[in-house]
Amino acid sequence: MRVTRLDREHGDITTVAERLGVDEWPDEEQWAALRAVDTLRAEPVDAVDRDGSTVLELEVPQPGAVLVEVGPPR
Repeated sequence: MRVTRLDREHGDITTVAERLGVDEWPDEEQWAALRAVDTLRAEPVDAVDRDGSTVLELEVPQPGAVLVEVGPPR
């Protein structure tokens, strides 16, 4: 299983822009910092077997979204 997150700490350039103090338009240094976080990365996660079912527990901050990819065991 893998998850891809989008929230204030994962891939949200508006949060970074605020931290950088972007006013009306980013300068070149701020653009570079924004490009560096403008990605969504899939991360492996561990699930547990509970009574014959696979269970994955996630905390999703609001606002936020999580894509869960489930595939055959490797």
